[in-house]
Amino acid sequence: MSADAAARPYPSGAIRAELEGCAGRHPAPPLDGAWGIEWLPVAGRPDAARVQGHTCERCRDLSYELLMVGGAFVVRRTRWRGVRRAEVHETARVRRALAVEWWRALLTGAAQ
Repeated sequence: MSADAAARPYPSGAIRAELEGCAGRHPAPPLDGAWGIEWLPVAGRPDAARVQGHTCERCRDLSYELLMVGGAFVVRRTRWRGVRRAEVHETARVRRALAVEWWRALLTGAAQ
């Protein structure tokens, strides 16, 4: 890995050549006919949450997290716009079964 890439915690671009062999989970590209999840912007600092699942945040500009917030669940989408700037969106807070369905759809490319 180059010194420049090591200095940036969230490299831009798709998958970086320096990070080949990444063991993180990566969502599949959206399939033809993938349905859209309604993403709501997060104003200010996101609420504290327990991470139930996450995708790799080093190889791509876009990462997802399955979170438990209080007694509800959300899927959080973070798009990095540079080293320290992020655009964060979340789904509505829902029961676990529905959040897991959305999570699996994102990972398999059935949703975006």
